[in-house]
Parts: sequence; C-alpha cells; structure tokens
Amino acid sequence: MFRPLGKKQLLLAALLLAGLGATLWYAAHYSELTAVAELRDTADNRLLLYESTFHSALNRYQYLPYILATNQEIHQLLERGGDPLHINGYLEAVNAEAGPASIYIMNPQGVTVASSNWRTPQSYVGHDFSFRPYFRDAMKGSRGIFYGLGVNTKLPGFFFSCPISQDNRLIGAAVVKVELKRLQKEWREGGETVFVTDQNGVIVLATREEWVYRSLTPHGQETLARIQSQEQYRGVSLSVLPALPTQRAGMTELAMGSERFLMGSRPLEHLGWHIHYLAPAHFVDEQIRGVTIIAVAAFALLVLLGLLARANHQRKVSRQKAIEAKRIHQINQQLEAEIAERRRKEQELRETHDELIHAGQMAALGQMAASVAHELNQPLAAIRMFSANCRVMLQRGQTEPVLDNLGTIHDLTGRLAAVASQLKSFSRKSPSQKEGMDLRRSMDNALALLRHQAETMGCQIKMTQPDDPLMVRGIPMHMDQVFVNLLQNSLDAIREAPAKVVRIELRQSLGHAEAVIQDSGPGLAPEAQERLFSPFFTTKEPGHGLGLGLSIIHGIIRDMNCEIRGENPEGGGACFTVRLPLL
Repeated sequence: MFRPLGKKQLLLAALLLAGLGATLWYAAHYSELTAVAELRDTADNRLLLYESTFHSALNRYQYLPYILATNQEIHQLLERGGDPLHINGYLEAVNAEAGPASIYIMNPQGVTVASSNWRTPQSYVGHDFSFRPYFRDAMKGSRGIFYGLGVNTKLPGFFFSCPISQDNRLIGAAVVKVELKRLQKEWREGGETVFVTDQNGVIVLATREEWVYRSLTPHGQETLARIQSQEQYRGVSLSVLPALPTQRAGMTELAMGSERFLMGSRPLEHLGWHIHYLAPAHFVDEQIRGVTIIAVAAFALLVLLGLLARANHQRKVSRQKAIEAKRIHQINQQLEAEIAERRRKEQELRETHDELIHAGQMAALGQMAASVAHELNQPLAAIRMFSANCRVMLQRGQTEPVLDNLGTIHDLTGRLAAVASQLKSFSRKSPSQKEGMDLRRSMDNALALLRHQAETMGCQIKMTQPDDPLMVRGIPMHMDQVFVNLLQNSLDAIREAPAKVVRIELRQSLGHAEAVIQDSGPGLAPEAQERLFSPFFTTKEPGHGLGLGLSIIHGIIRDMNCEIRGENPEGGGACFTVRLPLL
C-alpha cells in the first residue's frame, strides 16, 4: 500500500522537476554558448589567415599598372600611335616574369592598343572595354579595381587599372588582370569550407566549386541591371544557394540540405567584399549532449546531498535564528544611538553657524565704532545747541523761534532713532527663515553704517541701481552683513591708494540680480585668489582681522543658494560679484 503524498511532498517533487528542467535548459544553453563562442574564435582566427592570403595574392600585382603607366615608350604609343609590336613584346615579357593572367594598355576611348596576349586567339588588342568600371575609374584619374569574367577569355579575375597621364592630361590606362586559381586551389586543399562574396553578394571564390557565381539571398532588379551593364558575369546564370539562414547564439546558422553550418564573416578592406568561414554545426550539438548528461548527473548528486544536509540544517535553524535576532537587536540599538548623536551634532553645527554669523556682525560693528559714534555725536551736539538756544529765547520771550528749534530737535531725535534702529537691527540674531526682500534696501542699510567712515577717508562711493526693486529670496539681515563686510573690505583695501573710489552697481542679468562692488585698491594677489574664502586667511596687518569675514560671507551665500566670486578686473583693484535668482 502506497501512502498518498502530502502537499509539502508534492510541492518538493514539483520543485525538483522544475529544477531538473531548469538545469537541463541552462546546461544546454550554456554549452551552446560556449561551443558557439569557441567556433566564433576559431572562425575569426581562420578568417584572418584566409584574408591575409587573399590580400597577399592581390598585393603582389597592384604595383604593375603604376610601373607601366610611367613607361615613356607606352606614352609615345598612346600619343603618336604607330606599330605596337615592340610594346606587345615588352608587355609579354613583363607578364611572363611577374606572373599575372594578362597585361594590356587602353587608349582614352577604352580600346586596347597593346596586350601581353597579343599572340593568342583571345588577344585583347583592338577590343573596346570602355564599359568596364576599372577603365572609367582610370579616366577619372584614380586607380581602379574590378572583378569579373573576361569578355574574351571567359575566365574570372581581378582587374587593376592605373591612369596614364602626360602633361596633366589623361592619355590612357594600364590594366593588369590577376586570376586566383592557385589561391582557390590552396584553399580547397585545406579541407575547410570558405567562400568570398563581392559587393553584390555573389560568391566569386569558394572551396566548393558548385557554389561559385551563386548567392545566399536573391538579387534585386537594380543589382542585376548593374551587373549586366558592366558584363561582370557575362554568360553566367546567377542563382541562389538553397540555404536557410537562422540565428544561433549570436552566429548565423546555414541549413543546406542535410548539412548545417555556423558561419563567421569578415569584411575585406577597400573592396566592399566579405570572406566567410563555415564550421560544421554538429560539433555544437555533440558538446550540448555531453554537457547535458554531466548536468543531469550533477543535479542528481546535488539533490542527494541536499536531502542529507536538510536534516542537519533544520537543527541549526533555530539556534541561528536566535543569534540573528540578538544581533539585529544590537544593531538597531546602535543605529538609534548613532541617529540621535547625528541629530545632536547637526543641531550644534547649526547653532555654531548662527553664532559665527552673529560674531561676524559684532566684529563688523566693532570696526564701524568710530563711524557709529560720529553718527550719534553729531545730532546730540546739535540737540544741545538748539536746546540752549530755546532756553535763551524763552527767557527773552521769543516763542516763535523756540517752535522752530523744537521742530529741528524733533528731526534730530528721529535721526538718532534711525541710527539706533539700524544698530539694533544689525546686531541682533536674525531668524533663519527666508523671505522676499529688495536687494537695494540691503545695500542702503550697509552704506548708512559705513558712510561716515568713507567720508572720513575721503572715499568716493559711486552707486548705480535700477529704479525698480530687485526682489530676491533670502534673509535680510544676512544680506546686510554680506554687503557690510564687502564694503568694509573695499574701504580697507583703498586706505593707502592714491585714488579712493568704490563703485557699486546693482543690476539684472538673465533672470538674476547682481551686486557688483569694485574698489580702486591694489587688487587680489594670486595667493589670495586661491584661498579667498578659506577661514582664518587674511592679507591684513596683524590685529586688523581674523580672516573670517569672507568665509562667513561665503557660508551665507551658499545657504541662500547664491554665488559669489572675486576677481581683478581690467581697470584695476578688486571686484566682488554677488549673484542671486530674482524672485
């Protein structure tokens, strides 16, 4: 009595069958790829060899037309005419020595005037070959090459032509015909299947005689008309081989009756031809069968080993799960601690960055102390003077001038309030939230804080700005600090300059707002340009700066998704450009 299989056993059996099928498929597929790759490598190597022998057979004769084209006696025959007997003998001797099929000379009309085979019944002398492409190429001033059947001899061969010129005039063509019977014989003796197709797909050389002048695919009407007009294969019926091409692992497989081949191909340079190598496909089939048998045996062995290992694996599963659970718990705790530490570090970094910006503001205020004091002292002194005048006028009973003085005192207190408001606004820690702001107002705020310092130095500030607001997105106090630091640097740079000028231009450019600050100082030194925004780098005298101003500016600009650059313009001095997207 057989016990029915449970669901798990059925599932396991199905998985084993599926695994066996996958193994067989993979083994067959892998072995096919491997065998085809080996055949492809073999075909590539053999094609290189056959290509080399093919080119060697042709190259040994390509020089002959050029040599004949330089012969002065041939020039005289073409220009003056006369008896070609001497030239015929000369061509016959050259042909006997060099070994091509034939050599002949053609006049500009395409008629042969001298030939190496002038003694034979198939002599070319007097025949018109002007329809041949190699003659047309020569009459265009270039060398020609053509393969086809001889009109007289009916024998195939390569025709090499070279133009003959005299005083920059084309007076004829020298032609050499080369037959490749010997090369084809050597290929056949090798016992391999090789053939060559021309630019039209016609087989012109083959180790199987019955394949010559046939093709793998049918020819179109245009191709057939071109072949007939050139009389390339005169008297030959161009048929198609009964070959069924398919693709197999990246190579073309040809089925010809009971034979199957894998074909490798390679182009022949300068001809537009292709050479093909056919390897029997049964080699691939045999390798697939062998690898498949080995794969089945290996799969059976693996299944047996798997069944033996399964029991041992089950014993280890529970213990491994406990270890993994403890390990995962420890990793989670470590990750939570690292996340908390990273958040704390990020918060500290943000606070440090804000403190650094505020420190830069306070440092700028320290540098502007004298200017600020003057801004406050001037209205205070005026208030004291006007208040004293009021007391005197009241004592005299002159009330109307008192009212005027009180109005003036009111305006002066407003000025004091504006300066105090600017100082309070500039010195406080600003919020980090961005908002829409007018770039012109930030520049005005910076100039208000530094105007007295500029006047004291005798500095001219020339400013150009548009009438319409330049609205950008940013933090107003941060932008005020950027302009204060840049203007302070410009004033420091021109302190010893003969002409003290600072030019400011606010403008629009391609959807951006730009603030350009240029001074008339000595400009930026090469080492300063390389480390311009590096922390603690300064070119000032000791005690006049820590080198953090431009570094802080660079951080502010980067946080606002803007850009800043410093350079030496053609007019001299240093120029800083701040570029922000328009809102």
